[in-house]
Amino acid sequence: MTNICIIKIAISQCFWLLFLLPFLDIFIIQTQPIKLATIMEISKDEALNEIEWIVRKIYKKFYISREGNFIQYDIDDNDKDKNAPSYSDQWGILDKMEKRGAIKIYEKEFKKHLSNIIDESKENFIKIEILQPQFDKFYGWIKNKYSSPISSSENMNSEGANIEIPAGRLSLWRDGTIRYRNKIIPLRKQLKSLCMLFIKNPNMLITYDKIKDEIIKADRRSAIHFKTIAKYVSELRRSLKVHFGKNVIICNSGEGWHFKD
Repeated sequence: MTNICIIKIAISQCFWLLFLLPFLDIFIIQTQPIKLATIMEISKDEALNEIEWIVRKIYKKFYISREGNFIQYDIDDNDKDKNAPSYSDQWGILDKMEKRGAIKIYEKEFKKHLSNIIDESKENFIKIEILQPQFDKFYGWIKNKYSSPISSSENMNSEGANIEIPAGRLSLWRDGTIRYRNKIIPLRKQLKSLCMLFIKNPNMLITYDKIKDEIIKADRRSAIHFKTIAKYVSELRRSLKVHFGKNVIICNSGEGWHFKD
């Protein structure tokens, strides 16, 4: 009975935990002894801040990654950022994100330069694949500061006011984001510039030279070859295919490419 009373008090005082249950996998079982102090250890803001810190770190690495949807994630004991979550907290959140289909962990190993303690069982260097569209939901949740998803009617009323350039189901919004319908598609800088070019010119041939002039800095253009541009286009095609369910960037017999929803 004592344990049950403690649980009831904890739930009434920590009502906010109910909103985090789907993410944090917190299950309260009557048969196991639960201490009120343990439940109260982490405040609401602290828990949310740790999740935000990790999701933003993943997004930043994804944005600049040259490996498509793959990134290298490190857990650095020497991190000077005071907001950095602990080793166990970072692994816990990564594990929950993987269970919810937002990421997939492929490789993990121990790197000495990332740790103050030589413990090779503490893997701190991880290869992660970003899985869409589930990761977008986490990032959108963080970007909107944990606000609840708006209703379909609110989406319809606000969407038209926020879209700057529509191109079928793909659009450039006034806040600078590129979205499939109203879902943000995270893209690194060059792929975002490339995608904007296709959005602005739907169903029109975009040549190799046009792409090079638009997304490559002038002092680097002479060193960029067709294979490099083709790689960018291929990477963008894969990212969009996740959302559209089909190839929407079509190759035109070596002349270039066009976007078709």
